[in-house]
Amino acid sequence: MEQNNNHPHAAVPDVTMTSLPAFTTLWKQSYHFVRQRLDLVSWYIGITIAGLLLFVLPVVLGLYIGSFEQPALMVLGVLIVLAGWAAALWVMVIAAAGLMYAVAAPTTTTFKAGWRWARPRFWAIAWLGLIVTLTLISGLSLLIIPGIIITVYTSFYFLSFIRSDTRGLHALAASTHIVYGRFWSVVGRLLLFGAVVIAINLAVLLAFAGLGYLLSAAGSPAFIVGGLAVIGETVGWIVSLFVTIMMMRYLADLHTALTATATPYQAVPLSRSYQIYRVLAWLAAVAMLAGSIALGVLFTQIGGLPGLMEMASEQSMYEEEYSPEFGNE
Repeated sequence: MEQNNNHPHAAVPDVTMTSLPAFTTLWKQSYHFVRQRLDLVSWYIGITIAGLLLFVLPVVLGLYIGSFEQPALMVLGVLIVLAGWAAALWVMVIAAAGLMYAVAAPTTTTFKAGWRWARPRFWAIAWLGLIVTLTLISGLSLLIIPGIIITVYTSFYFLSFIRSDTRGLHALAASTHIVYGRFWSVVGRLLLFGAVVIAINLAVLLAFAGLGYLLSAAGSPAFIVGGLAVIGETVGWIVSLFVTIMMMRYLADLHTALTATATPYQAVPLSRSYQIYRVLAWLAAVAMLAGSIALGVLFTQIGGLPGLMEMASEQSMYEEEYSPEFGNE
């Protein structure tokens, strides 16, 4: 697969750039972007609420239908839950990808345009997410440090997909290509962003907790103190959404700088990072498949769901019989 440099969101190389922008520059750029694009924050709030509803409502409906205790209705209830979850997953994947597309665009782009871009690419996005997950599972299972290193190197895989239509393992390799040789510069900028975000969230938490303590000490009614706590949680949630959009833009701007100061990624011949990620993904896939087969065999040997419920009942009776409370009686 060749890199598509004619993609509308492809980063434009800047030969005058010799180093990455400072953290303060990237932070200010991302902050001003979000201030000017509060519509994206609103869409993010809507996406989050819609996702929760799409996951919860099918469960409520399925449980209600299954409560009639008729086999056909119970099966229908399970199918409704599964169909609802599948629809929720489809919506959330497309919405998240569309939002990132709008944030990463070099010109003002609406969320609806991002949705239209992501919708026909659902399977490519899902496949990319699966590959990244398998690769990170293998990296983290080896040791924590290799997993963290892989996470940093592949931080820009989705931006490579958005801006250059680089798919599959090539997206991970393209991200590694632009980070290679500047690993610690990237780590420093990511850590600084994370530290500032933690400080902001902590400041919001402490501000409302302190105010609640003062009101409680002053003898204010419980409903006022409780209401203040709810307001604090709501403000903290909105701030976290605001900061998340900032993080997306921060990564997009950092990706632009990295791409502009690196040689173009070449898919052929296969890079060493591509080959390593392929091995890691296969290892995780094989391990998960083997684990699933082993669990299936074990589940069958214990007698399926009835056997599992019988074991749980026996365990409960054993704990009651030998608990200190039972012995004291």
